[in-house]
Amino acid sequence: MANPEPIVPPRILVNNKLRSEILHICFTASCLSIPIIEKATKLISGKYQNKKDINKGF
Repeated sequence: MANPEPIVPPRILVNNKLRSEILHICFTASCLSIPIIEKATKLISGKYQNKKDINKGF
């Protein structure tokens, strides 16, 4: 007789799903924020001289 599948409490399954959702949200947020941070860094460092250059970047 084969070993039965290990019984996983539903709470652990929910926690794993929730954890993966949270990681996905954080990853997406970090990917979206990188271009904004780069633009802000360029703006602070003076790469963009006027508003037209800033709007062109976006």
